[in-house]
Amino acid sequence: MAQSMKPVVLLMFVLSLVCAAMAHAASSDLQMEALSNLSYPLKDAPNGKVPLKGGRFTAPLKDSAARFEARLLTPIALSSWRGKEVAAVVLSYSSGGSGVFRRLFFLTKDEKAWRPKAWTCLGDRVQIRYLGLEHHGKIVVGMINQGPKDPLCCPTQKQVRVYIVKGKKLLPKKTVPTQIFPDQIHFARNISSGDIKAILVPEQGFSAHGITKVAPYPSHVALMIDGKIWLRILPAEAYKNMWMKKNDFTIQIAIKRIERIIKGKETDFTPPLPILPPQPGINDLAARVELIDLAQGRGIGFIGRISKTFSCVKPGDLKYFFSGLSNKERFVLSFSHEISIKKLPQGTWSCENSISGLRSQIAKVTELLKSADDNRFRPRISMLKKFLASISIEDGK
Repeated sequence: MAQSMKPVVLLMFVLSLVCAAMAHAASSDLQMEALSNLSYPLKDAPNGKVPLKGGRFTAPLKDSAARFEARLLTPIALSSWRGKEVAAVVLSYSSGGSGVFRRLFFLTKDEKAWRPKAWTCLGDRVQIRYLGLEHHGKIVVGMINQGPKDPLCCPTQKQVRVYIVKGKKLLPKKTVPTQIFPDQIHFARNISSGDIKAILVPEQGFSAHGITKVAPYPSHVALMIDGKIWLRILPAEAYKNMWMKKNDFTIQIAIKRIERIIKGKETDFTPPLPILPPQPGINDLAARVELIDLAQGRGIGFIGRISKTFSCVKPGDLKYFFSGLSNKERFVLSFSHEISIKKLPQGTWSCENSISGLRSQIAKVTELLKSADDNRFRPRISMLKKFLASISIEDGK
């Protein structure tokens, strides 16, 4: 009887995921509608405010034939902070001249009504490419700004600005360069039943003591699945240069090895294999190793683990790793996703407490993973490969 119920239970689970996704989308649409019909404070506007209707507002200017015009830009960013719903939006406005200004607003939702709490100017005729809001009040803006020699009309400098909310102010925390924005990344949304979100991650530098808990990296795009980063797309040269400036050749060596592997110059896939960003520990297991073609590049994928000690392989250790290069080796793709397998023989996850015992278990586990049917893995290897193969990066944007 229990077995006959399994398809029904599975169907109900799938329907619950679909309903949750639809509810999330509907909620976002409702918030967008509310923010598009809100009044925003702005001293440059008539009467010092911008009462949007349908995301737009226009009004005549006193003693002038020109008109004041404003509109809410997309995307918007929604999150939660200190028990409240919060949002970040960008308002674009002009007063009839050549200037078109962008103003960043942070809002909170009180008693079901959105209220602007803090704001700052982003500049004149800058291009907004990304807007992100973290739950602790950090706002990330991806934009193209005017460089030292750029005219106001034609910005070319790609950058990431980070602001923090402090009382009624938005304070600039840092401004760093970027070579890529999330809207350049295209992929098939079939890796997980969960929510997939592309985010812009600002540069993370070296600490005074070397590698921080999160390995240093340049500004890049990451894909988050249910709130956790699984894939990073990093500019290769910036990544190598960041580490080489500290006389650390870790990234250069790893990228060079990936190049050799994808060009067929290296065919020995004995671990350790290159895994980026660098992680504490060593890759001592690599099963089902194979080359995977991307839309604009190639890489190596495998089931493996990172071990900090000489300990037996456990089910929770296993991940699917992928390291590749795309767009004529300009970008590094680094992917890891937890993976599980059903119905392995009893005793698979135990070994003798010795180096030889561990080696014997790793060889056994590697062979079992290699021979297992794809349907026994969660998520399926074929689904992960299909997702990776679908990733493309739009150049020149």
